[in-house]
Amino acid sequence: MSNPTRILIVDDEPDILSLLTLHLQLKHYHVFKTSSPIKAIEIANKEKPDLILLDVMMPEMDGFQVAAKLKQNDDTSTIPIIFLTARTQTEDKIKGFKAGADDYLVKPFDFEELEIRINRLIKKKDEVPTSTLILRYPKNAATMKLAEWIKTGIEFHALKIQIVNVGAGDLLSVKEDFLLSVTLSLRERDNGHFIFTSKDDSNDRFVLFTTNPNLEKYCKNLIQLFKQNSRDKADLKIMVYPKQNRKNYTAEELMTKFLD
Repeated sequence: MSNPTRILIVDDEPDILSLLTLHLQLKHYHVFKTSSPIKAIEIANKEKPDLILLDVMMPEMDGFQVAAKLKQNDDTSTIPIIFLTARTQTEDKIKGFKAGADDYLVKPFDFEELEIRINRLIKKKDEVPTSTLILRYPKNAATMKLAEWIKTGIEFHALKIQIVNVGAGDLLSVKEDFLLSVTLSLRERDNGHFIFTSKDDSNDRFVLFTTNPNLEKYCKNLIQLFKQNSRDKADLKIMVYPKQNRKNYTAEELMTKFLD
């Protein structure tokens, strides 16, 4: 029998701490728990749990500060972190991802959804870099990654995405909201592999290469997330180009086609 997944729960609300502990133990997880953010850092350093469930609003030190300290330490930097919080503002979600969150659940949450997110992060722990909000590949890196896809024969699709109808708000803030939405959409289960890039940092046009075959569902979800998280009444214009691996383009030609 394989060793159980080891989870550290950090929450200063006794009822939530007890409820989470009981639920996860019934699901055969090995649980460490504490209400102290300082103690949480000590436990993480000593026990090296497989994942941390971290509350945001705590005395002594908030969850953002705890996450930042853990990510700065080589011994704990790769441990996935899921924030559990009552906060719903876009600024708080962005702050959480920048501090090192790998996922974000708003209280009250569904235990089944929590378990799905735990299992997804555990499976992907060694596959992809964690704790990044800005998923955009630099153009050269994106081209090299796309060349690998073409070489292996993987089926992939392209989405050209543009932010349109920006209102009185700051475009930089709207782009940050959009990047959060992309982050959230790509962290959901069964979304395949992706390459997300743009021509340069100042551009409001992006391209997402994806192996996810359910393009219509993905686009609808991305638009919904953007509407939920945007501080401006902006819109997304998404153009879908399926099965680009069959077009006999080189990676450089595809980048030119979608970015220039």
